Amino acid sequence: MLRRRATQALSGIWRDQFPTSFTATLTAQAYRQIRRQSTRAGEYQHFNTRSSFGGYEGLASRRTLSWASLAAGGSFVVWVSNREEVPYTGRMHCILVPTSIEQSIGETTFQQIRSEAKSQGSLLPEHHPYVKLIKRIGTRIAQKASDDTGVSGHMNHMKGLKWEFAVIDSDQVNAFVVPGGKVVVYTGLLKLLQGPAMETQVAAVLGHEIAHVVARHAAERMTQSEVADLVRTAVYIVVGIPIPAGAAAAVFFLPHSRRSETEADSIGMRLAAKACYDPSAAAAVFQKLGAEEAKARGAQIPRFLRTHPLTEERIRNVREQLPAASIIFDAADCQSSRRYMLDSMFGPQVAVQL
Repeated sequence: MLRRRATQALSGIWRDQFPTSFTATLTAQAYRQIRRQSTRAGEYQHFNTRSSFGGYEGLASRRTLSWASLAAGGSFVVWVSNREEVPYTGRMHCILVPTSIEQSIGETTFQQIRSEAKSQGSLLPEHHPYVKLIKRIGTRIAQKASDDTGVSGHMNHMKGLKWEFAVIDSDQVNAFVVPGGKVVVYTGLLKLLQGPAMETQVAAVLGHEIAHVVARHAAERMTQSEVADLVRTAVYIVVGIPIPAGAAAAVFFLPHSRRSETEADSIGMRLAAKACYDPSAAAAVFQKLGAEEAKARGAQIPRFLRTHPLTEERIRNVREQLPAASIIFDAADCQSSRRYMLDSMFGPQVAVQL
């Protein structure tokens, strides 16, 4: 019975590209993943570990192996036919989640987060200086991010997004984004960035978060999670050995998470530069975050268990990417005013006073 149920699950891997069974489970799973990401847990638990090894059954029958080969071939066709090019980096990845589902998940998640924060009295009002700052900078970068002029790669999902920004009063030094252009920033991070360079450093943070939307990292993570579940089921069918979810996270998901963060750093610098914010500010942000992490003893977490790259790796990466981002900055004709046109609109940009 178990083998038949698992076989039926695998047989749907290429049927209509997961139209019902695939998308029906995404909202709850994605919400849990996004909330774990916002607290940097980075753990995925979708497959319950079995209590026995299933007896191996002689490493499966010839018929089972033949069926598994057919399933693998069909899966490969689906994987290749749904590959997209990530803008700015040119990396190819597979996305099996429709944009409409992705955006619906983001909207639901964002409203839940806002509702929870509001009920706790921690959601800052629209007139708060922090909220105005985030909306002003974030909206400008988002507008540039949606402009596909001269940009290769998949950009259709950026059309018509309703960007929203929320600031939550919390000591967390963090910010995150959910699909569909919904960004959440905590005041703990803004207080860390307080100072004369706050404008450009906040732009570096928001550029990074908006870059996750540009690269469709959330949809990629959902795709990987569901495909990994099917692969683990297939391994159980063929050899009778269950793969623990924790092992899959350490070997597969966490490296991909670190790669996505590095990619968002690179893209985010370019988006900030297009919006006339100095891309070199990213290095200063990571230096501050690294110092804060050291205080919290977070630097002691082994690299292979991290959802984000080591701070020194991120600083090295953004410095390597700076020449390319600077070219974009110069092409945007920003050098005429180091305050990027905001001085004439709002006066000299100084640290926000609470």
